[in-house]
Amino acid sequence: MENMITNFHVDEGRCIGCGLCVKVCPGGILHLNAERRCEMEPIDSFGWNGCWQCEHCLAICPKGAISIFGKQPEDSLSPVDAETAAPVLDALIANRRSCRRFLKKDVPPEMIDSMVRLLANAPNGGNKQQVEFTLIDDRAQMEVFRSLAYNEMEKLAAQGVYPKGFDAAAYADMKRWEATVRPDMLFCGAPYLLIPHAPLGRGEPVEDVMTAAAYFELLCASRGLGAVMMTFPKDVLQTMPEISALLGIPKNHYVGVMLGFGWPELHYARGTQRSVASERIHRPKFSSNHHKTQQHKQEETIMIKIVAKMHIKPACVETFKALAKELVEKSRAEEGNISYSLNALMSDPNCLAFIEVWKDQAAIDLHNATEHFSTILPQLSELCESGEPVDLYNEVEF
Repeated sequence: MENMITNFHVDEGRCIGCGLCVKVCPGGILHLNAERRCEMEPIDSFGWNGCWQCEHCLAICPKGAISIFGKQPEDSLSPVDAETAAPVLDALIANRRSCRRFLKKDVPPEMIDSMVRLLANAPNGGNKQQVEFTLIDDRAQMEVFRSLAYNEMEKLAAQGVYPKGFDAAAYADMKRWEATVRPDMLFCGAPYLLIPHAPLGRGEPVEDVMTAAAYFELLCASRGLGAVMMTFPKDVLQTMPEISALLGIPKNHYVGVMLGFGWPELHYARGTQRSVASERIHRPKFSSNHHKTQQHKQEETIMIKIVAKMHIKPACVETFKALAKELVEKSRAEEGNISYSLNALMSDPNCLAFIEVWKDQAAIDLHNATEHFSTILPQLSELCESGEPVDLYNEVEF
């Protein structure tokens, strides 16, 4: 019994007809035949209407009767006993720290390769496996990229250009901390860099990317490596498109975080004793006789309003408006956008402001990663004399 597209095979001598494989198949393409042996429906594709490539059938079979994609059950890792695994994982989580000081020491390539390959097991929507990984696993190459980006960052800062959310004072704070906490304000001196990213518009790119990042950090901790999740370099690189392009990440891909990793310079003596406060844990209660009505108040969403004010060069106002028109139209078409408009200050027609309302922060993150935003915004910036900090607001309810 073999399916050609998946190389799905059942060893009839081992199969006991328990039906566990049928129960765990998310695509619903397995069944037991009249002899109570597992069979796969005829399929010609992978995904929603075919095989999800999850390998649950191989993993669940108690007798190791199922193989798929040429993978044999005897080659799988065995489950870990819960009594043994729980205290180890607890300790890993309690002892993991963001590492901001690294040794200049090579990590074996096979260790890095095995960790990245294991990320295929991180949860992802529909097992689409759409997360891609940009990896700098050569210390010399990382130093070249760091120097290029750092020098450009300093050059832009001297011109008053800072990454999103930063001004001169905040930038100066980061520089000052180079003398104490981190020797490198940009990448924390990390000798290696992993950037998970996924295409927008398909599946769950935000959730998939951030889940892969969290799993990778724990993989690093389990091997004695230090790791740090960073958003500052992501925002810095958005100010220097030519250098950012060297990473080769498609413009339509979501990037939520960059992970620096390597052997840590400092070792903590013990884990922290942090725990989630009781007031942060919410337990909703439900009544079995509760009926929804048209008057039932739906779950509220805290919308976010953005005001981005800019002073345009007088000779460039019309050009600015023409470019902004495309940005406004495409932004309004995004699923998480409530409203998006360009507004002129009544007392100064050269002072324009984008006023935006978004469903939530996730919608803003997706917007910032779109091709139209990343392409048009740099062009608009070149037409400005100056800009003001971008302000985010929540509506005050009475």
